[in-house]
Amino acid sequence: MQNDLRNKFQVYLAEAEYLAQLSPDRKVTRLDSALHIAKRTKYSEGISKAAEQLSIVYEEKKDKDSSLIFYHIYRAASDSLFSENNR
Repeated sequence: MQNDLRNKFQVYLAEAEYLAQLSPDRKVTRLDSALHIAKRTKYSEGISKAAEQLSIVYEEKKDKDSSLIFYHIYRAASDSLFSENNR
């Protein structure tokens, strides 16, 4: 089950990152799904990656508030990962 969810996470993230023809709204949908999976499985690196991409997409959409929210989630997850790796 955990591996299936991680595979879905990877697919959603890859689609949002690499499918150029996806509209920003569709990217947000896929990235939201990826973030949800990462949170559900406590996958810190995944939370960081998905939140960073969401921040970028919202920045492209000129939605500064949402971009900033996801940037903060990204930074918190990245900082947590850094701390874990230094232990």
